[in-house]
Amino acid sequence: MKLKITGLIALGCFLFAGLASAREVTILVAGKKTPAYANAKKMADGKSIFAERKLHKAMTRIEEVIKAEEKCPMPRDIRLKWPKCNLSADQRNLVINVKVAHGDYKGKGGRGNFGLQQVIAPDATVRLLGGYDDNFKKRAPFDTPTTITLGGTIFKIMGKKHMLKEFYISGFVMDIGDGNKYDAKTNCILKGESATVQHIHLGYLNTRRLVYADNVFINSSHKAAAPLIRARDGKAEVVIRNNFILNNILAWEADSARFKTIPAVYTFEGNSFIMNWPYNPDPTTANPAALQLGGKYAASKFVVKSNLFAFNMGGAIYWTSPGEKMGPPTEIKNNLFFSNGALFGEAEPGAAAVVTKFGGFKSKDIPWNTISVEILEDDYDWDSDGNVVMDPKVPITTIKAGFANSGSVRANQTRMNDVRGMLGMNKQGGKVKISNYAPRMGVDLKVLPFPAEPKAKKYGVNRDRVEQF
Repeated sequence: MKLKITGLIALGCFLFAGLASAREVTILVAGKKTPAYANAKKMADGKSIFAERKLHKAMTRIEEVIKAEEKCPMPRDIRLKWPKCNLSADQRNLVINVKVAHGDYKGKGGRGNFGLQQVIAPDATVRLLGGYDDNFKKRAPFDTPTTITLGGTIFKIMGKKHMLKEFYISGFVMDIGDGNKYDAKTNCILKGESATVQHIHLGYLNTRRLVYADNVFINSSHKAAAPLIRARDGKAEVVIRNNFILNNILAWEADSARFKTIPAVYTFEGNSFIMNWPYNPDPTTANPAALQLGGKYAASKFVVKSNLFAFNMGGAIYWTSPGEKMGPPTEIKNNLFFSNGALFGEAEPGAAAVVTKFGGFKSKDIPWNTISVEILEDDYDWDSDGNVVMDPKVPITTIKAGFANSGSVRANQTRMNDVRGMLGMNKQGGKVKISNYAPRMGVDLKVLPFPAEPKAKKYGVNRDRVEQF
């Protein structure tokens, strides 16, 4: 009997030893001379826990820990098989958590962004996590925010062949309005003089899971984000959860790199899309709505649930395919819609839940089809139910924007216009006064636009949904 028990124990030890355990590294980030940094220094051991005063130094620390290109090189031709990796199982299954304390952070020298060089670590997870308290025990990014204000892209991965098992960005308030120019008279953004960048740029990251959660994206002149990942396999997913997406032009483009494998599902859950803007202040513009869902090669499925869409000038959701059956299977469930579609003269509270151009979406001669919440659920084949229309009473200052239809603009019949015609230049153009197009939004970090209406509080961003790590 003793011999049998010993044999079983030995077998059990053998099986346990064969399991690939994950090595976890924590990088604590806090400003110099803060209580949080003092605590970080006490916890740091230089092996699995590190303390940094600057966020850009934490990004460098990630690269040092991974050392991916040195030990797990990528083949020169991506069509070839991967060479044997020299890293052990626990090194490959690496988890790096960058925990950033509350406070304001700038790039190197007060400028620039926070970037990673090309990283090739297909079994590694990297999480960038903001909003921590001074003890790094709890994070509440909407109450103790980690703020980043720059005039350009904030997080970026350089290169085109990077790989991570999972990449997670959560808990940051990102305002890139410093890169924009605004007209003092009309209160409009000057697009030609503003930075055409996104808050986050990942190139073609090869990954199994990408998560943006618990962030605030604000004041982008050209998309808050448009992550174009290369799906690792048929189970890959993109999750956009619990984010405030405020005052951005063409707020979110949901698409992928359209590689040989596409994400299995692209999910938007519990986000607040508030006062986002069309690509141009013109009802004939392309890309009008806050959330743009790509075509059939963007993902195998879209899920849009429990979000709040309010005061988005060009509508809430832009369906890019020329028919509801021609794109990916899509769920649009349990969302709150209110006062979207002012660009198209829509005044009903539930208008412009979906905006599309069925029957010829590329033609300027075909007007936009704005679909209300009621019609969305009754007339179309999307999997749609449980959506509501109500005023969420979000604490923002609404504005009346002035738009202009370029199709109705007529040129002044002047001698100069005749000269333009002789020179082969456009004679149909003219100047139109436009007001309040995407003006900069200031955000009081103590009064983020959570709904004041009790019945609306279950839609959009929720403090209780923030994950703890």
